[in-house]
Amino acid sequence: MGWTLWTILAWGAPILDQDGDLLSDRMEEELGCDPSDPDTDDDGIRDGVEVYGLDWRLDTGDETDPLDADTDDDGIDDQSELRGMDGRAGTLDELDPTQPDSDDDGLWDGLEAGLCEGVSGGVSDVEKIAYQGTDMTRFRPDADCGITQTLLLQSDSDFDGLPDGVEDANADGAYNEADESETDPSNPDSDGDGAVDGAEGGHLGPDTDDDGVCDALDPDSAPTDSDGDGLSDEEEITVGSDPLVVDTDGDGLSDSEEVRRYLSDPLDIDTDGDTLVDHDEALVHGTDLRLSDTDGD
Repeated sequence: MGWTLWTILAWGAPILDQDGDLLSDRMEEELGCDPSDPDTDDDGIRDGVEVYGLDWRLDTGDETDPLDADTDDDGIDDQSELRGMDGRAGTLDELDPTQPDSDDDGLWDGLEAGLCEGVSGGVSDVEKIAYQGTDMTRFRPDADCGITQTLLLQSDSDFDGLPDGVEDANADGAYNEADESETDPSNPDSDGDGAVDGAEGGHLGPDTDDDGVCDALDPDSAPTDSDGDGLSDEEEITVGSDPLVVDTDGDGLSDSEEVRRYLSDPLDIDTDGDTLVDHDEALVHGTDLRLSDTDGD
């Protein structure tokens, strides 16, 4: 009764909301939802939240489909995306249930998570209204079903300077060492020569010794990295760091970590000027090295 009254007061709906999902029965009928089931598509999100979105305003881009348990067809149900990888909303690891590639790296979320099956469709609990699951004509399954995985909210999982979708060139979620058409998106140095894949140009990079294998997959073709920090001398000269010093600014993070992992300034111990040195932001507080106010409060 409380939910019904709140719905009437908030939305001015003169018609009952018998299932308490914040949609009037009339609106549910117009949308094709089940007015007796607060979650028609059984994805764990009330129909009203799906229709209005988290900001409770229509047509702002955050709405999901109350008749589709996997709105973006990435193989992960809508509630799991909203709750994030730790299963708790509001912890900054949530995925976007309206976009199949939350980190925009060219690989869909379900594929990065190692899924080879989508979300099933079904019927609502009361009036048995049909709802959709993952559209298998759009779904991109993981070829090795989770044996190899990449990060869903980090476009460059191994911090080698190459987006995951560039390294996994055929976007199948699997890496095969014998395949010379792609590098390993979960290993910054696919050929183990001491130079990260990005520094060697990835699978489309040069073949400096003309042996028929690109440098990124050829252990005999590493560029010079005088200080062994993971950035080649050439890269260090480009960004302005010292090719003979692992940590040019002395903030406790190597030049490579700053350039590749944290995208901070290897020449400034406090990239965002908030009086916290980059090392402490990254490894003690877990805040963003580039933002003086990470949570925007």
